[in-house]
Amino acid sequence: MYYKFFTISLGILLSFVPDFFLAEGFLNDTQQLVLRVLILMIFLWLTEVIPSSITALIPIIVTPFISQIELKDVLTSYSSSVVFLILGGFIIALGFEKSKDGFFCTFRYAIRATPIRTTANALINQVLVLSI
Repeated sequence: MYYKFFTISLGILLSFVPDFFLAEGFLNDTQQLVLRVLILMIFLWLTEVIPSSITALIPIIVTPFISQIELKDVLTSYSSSVVFLILGGFIIALGFEKSKDGFFCTFRYAIRATPIRTTANALINQVLVLSI
């Protein structure tokens, strides 16, 4: 318990290190906040003190309380259609991983999903023969 508290406290202290090395007025308040949150997130990802999924939510939690940036502006970068597409793929992959068959289950679904199953099987067989 003390290890996690100490590590998180160290990460917060490290996020203030650039203030000592950058010239005053080099970054405005918003840029300083973004740099501090970035350093804190990198530190927490590297040490894995808290799960990565919670670390990814730090900007949503911290920014509205500390800065004048609106929550809507922060959430727009999280709500991209590409992000949801990748998230859906990860969720499906996690479901297949937790199933009994694992990889073979996904392979069977991929073969069944194609209307030209015989062509896909023929191509797979050719690749297997050529690789030998």
